[in-house]
Amino acid sequence: MKTPRRRQAFRLATLAAATLAIACQAPEAPEPAASARPVALPRPNVYLISIDTLRADRLPAYGYQAGRTPAIDALREDAILFSRAYSHTPLTLPSHATLLTGLLPTEHRVHDNAGFRLDPEFETLPERLREAGYRTGAAVSSYVLGHQGGLDQGFEQYEADFQWSPGTGLGEVQRAGSDTLGLLRPWLRERAAEGGPHFALLHLYEPHSPYQPATSGFTDPYDGEVTVADDVVGDFLDELRALGLYEDALILLLSDHGEGLGDHGEQEHGLLLTPEVLHVPLLIKRPGGVGAGTRRNDPVGLVDVTPTVLDLLGLADAPSGPTAGGTTGRALFGTEPPGPLIAETVYPRLHFGWSELVSVLDDSMLYVHGPTPELFDLADDPTARTNLLDSRRREAHRLRGWVLEYGLDPAEVAPTSNSTEDQAALAALGYASSGTGALVDGLLPDPRTRIHTLEDLTAGFDQFHAGDWPGAALSFERAVAANPGLIHAWEHLGRARQNAGQLDAALAAYREALELWRRSAAPAPPTVLPPAAMILLRARRGNEALALVREGLAATPGDRRLRDLEIRILLTLDQIEPALRLAGALAAEKPRDPAASYQHGVALLLAGERERGEAELRRTLSLQPGHPAAQADLARLTTSDRP
Repeated sequence: MKTPRRRQAFRLATLAAATLAIACQAPEAPEPAASARPVALPRPNVYLISIDTLRADRLPAYGYQAGRTPAIDALREDAILFSRAYSHTPLTLPSHATLLTGLLPTEHRVHDNAGFRLDPEFETLPERLREAGYRTGAAVSSYVLGHQGGLDQGFEQYEADFQWSPGTGLGEVQRAGSDTLGLLRPWLRERAAEGGPHFALLHLYEPHSPYQPATSGFTDPYDGEVTVADDVVGDFLDELRALGLYEDALILLLSDHGEGLGDHGEQEHGLLLTPEVLHVPLLIKRPGGVGAGTRRNDPVGLVDVTPTVLDLLGLADAPSGPTAGGTTGRALFGTEPPGPLIAETVYPRLHFGWSELVSVLDDSMLYVHGPTPELFDLADDPTARTNLLDSRRREAHRLRGWVLEYGLDPAEVAPTSNSTEDQAALAALGYASSGTGALVDGLLPDPRTRIHTLEDLTAGFDQFHAGDWPGAALSFERAVAANPGLIHAWEHLGRARQNAGQLDAALAAYREALELWRRSAAPAPPTVLPPAAMILLRARRGNEALALVREGLAATPGDRRLRDLEIRILLTLDQIEPALRLAGALAAEKPRDPAASYQHGVALLLAGERERGEAELRRTLSLQPGHPAAQADLARLTTSDRP
């Protein structure tokens, strides 16, 4: 953890370098009185609109000709457009953690969408605003920003109650932006009637994949989803106008990161640090129209958002709480010059066993640090196609110093919680992988040289979900042949083979996934452990199945599925007494759970306690009327002493 003192040192170093750098480009239209505080309302309402996965260069406001975004275009006329705004990580949860704290990922220690949670020790923007008398509310559109990530701290109302369970589809772990706005509307209207200052966060998940635009006229579905998001933005801004809240409000519209769209071989985001995933839109509408329609061309980061809001509200000089050492970002309407912008992704390492990447953007120079470093001049090469490392090694060496100062230590970036639910839910969200990959010894592969592997993975996932088990198995076989460390490719290979009836081959794939887990830093076992145990059990290898399940329980004692499976295996092995103890304890722990009650009833019957067993089965039926197994067992009790 970086202490406030180290954070201050990092920032002072940034200031020193920025002071020596060439001055940033002048705005196209100078902003009058840019550093002046808004005067129309001493404490304006603040609205933050975060559009997930939105590339800046796919907006007409940034010069894109094929898009249609009338609401954002209208906001742009009232706002200051930042032409060179960048994310610090191409992942939703850590990027929003930076957005709401003004800290970089190595400081707030949230590095991925699963297994990480923002610690309450870090004071967030809504917490600061509540201390200043603001009411705070938020509505988010994705499970990734649910309560488990810790970003709800400081919000009085945080609409993020996504109901998720294994086997549910994408619709259960995200919601349409229009629905999210619908959840925020009542809160907004209450605040308007109340009259006091308030802060609202609206998060939209369009245009995140899979692209399913509810609009026609676009050959590119990504553009269609951008228009869907724009429609919601328009409805939100119309609501503010209708409530009389728009004119004097501070409104920020931005994205957490962009999308690859195949430009550098990555279709989505998370693996690479390229301009298309780092360059994001940023519009800031100030109260009373200060600077409306102007443009800023200096490089800025999402880390600057929180200090900018606090500065405009006059709260920047009153830090409090554990992070009183300040933020890493700068107030964009102050006098502090721009400095190098850091970005990271540890997603390749955590999910695939590939190397992490760190980038530094200083003015127009983008340096990407990894097993094969790269250097680009975005002024002449905005899409980063020509690697200048060999011809400008002195520049690369200077920027590499910022990577070292940033201090990303992969050994300290282990998920604190990587539950089975985290893994499966993120897989449902469309991520290529959803768990922790094996971290092998030595130099890890560069994700830029392994990106082609995702083609087989994507094909395998598509075939798997379409029920093409043989085709999926072939695709996953190619994926693991190219990179044996892809733990979830082994998992899905096993599932495809199992669904195709190839049980021995499925078990072999599951064993590979389990071995990778044993060699990794992942706290939770992969989701293949239960099916692997079931294959062993059906092959009359119950002792092996029991050992495997207990290995999983040693890592995650609270895993309900493994606890149920342990009892089932013990009953199959005729180890009735230990099974009865475990089943009784589980039923007592979960007295309203029909599955626990049923299993306890079966254990009682097998232990020869017919009267108690029958009573427990009847209790199962009271908890779940029509429970088929309980009904069948009770019927058999009339002719047999055992179910």
